[in-house]
Amino acid sequence: TPFSSNVCANDGQYEFQINDSIGDGICCGYGTGSYLVKFGTAVKASGGEFTSSETKTFGTCGSTPPPTTGSTPPPSAPPTAPPTNGSTPPPTNGSTPPPTAPPTPVPTAPPTVPPTPVPTVPPTAPPTPVPTAPPTNPPTAQPTAPVTPAPTTGGGAVAQGAIFDSSYGVPKCANMGSSCDSLALLDGRGTISNGNEPNHSNTNNIGNTCNDGNSGIYHSDESIDQITVTAGDIESGVPVPSGDFITEGGRAYVTVKLWCWGSGASDTADIYLTKDASSPDWEPLD
Repeated sequence: TPFSSNVCANDGQYEFQINDSIGDGICCGYGTGSYLVKFGTAVKASGGEFTSSETKTFGTCGSTPPPTTGSTPPPSAPPTAPPTNGSTPPPTNGSTPPPTAPPTPVPTAPPTVPPTPVPTVPPTAPPTPVPTAPPTNPPTAQPTAPVTPAPTTGGGAVAQGAIFDSSYGVPKCANMGSSCDSLALLDGRGTISNGNEPNHSNTNNIGNTCNDGNSGIYHSDESIDQITVTAGDIESGVPVPSGDFITEGGRAYVTVKLWCWGSGASDTADIYLTKDASSPDWEPLD
């Protein structure tokens, strides 16, 4: 949008400064803006491509020349005109004519037209000032749960329950904690009989997906029902939670609740890990 401003200024040295709070000037990354500064008809500064600020100085500083010396001639006094000699003529004699007849001392008769009578028909009822039904309030948008940054060790870490993340298509813990539990979000498998998995197939939508099979009967054929990741370690085959936050590079163990077919002798469970869920590169855990 063009913008211009005029200032009445004397000769001298001036400084023009233009600022941009975003830090990308007015040209040329996001638009083709420019500025132009004139003193009279002469262009003194121009531009548009800068970052947060640009300053241009123009004109010169100098002293004001002294006024021209000289004597002021005295004003010419106009001559005074002499009065005209002569006598004032005497007033003329004469009688004052009598005044004309005085006006009528009383007003004429008042008008006989009576005032307008008050209307007999009452005015119509005023309109209803408010609508009969109140407007429907818009629904309140549910805020996104903020992510609480984790300290390096301990200090208030608590277990977290996962919620379904539609952008990834899998359960996700919104806050950092000492553990993250899928709860009942993985219970079942696909559309298996008597055991439809919530939000199936609960496979990361980003990258290569691996959807569940839908054949079989719930808790007769194989299914993974729950996964919990806990900060800690396994000592002598026993899980030992540390109570600290789950952190990148820290120690953690995975607990999987699953259902095997028959004795489970022919089934295996493989667990994979990726460092970046938005660009997964899956690596098997030993």
